[in-house]
Amino acid sequence: MIEEKKRKTRSDKKKDIKPTINIKLHECINRLSYITNTPVKDVGVHICMAELESKK
Repeated sequence: MIEEKKRKTRSDKKKDIKPTINIKLHECINRLSYITNTPVKDVGVHICMAELESKK
């Protein structure tokens, strides 16, 4: 019988890390996206841009 060797995983393997947001904020952004008929990604960009402009 032939033994199959398992490959070792790299110790420096890339990990997929995504930013997380509060569930209430996520629902709010989804509602805004639905109301304005724009993609969620674009709603997030508009919110971020508005915040950056208000801090100036």
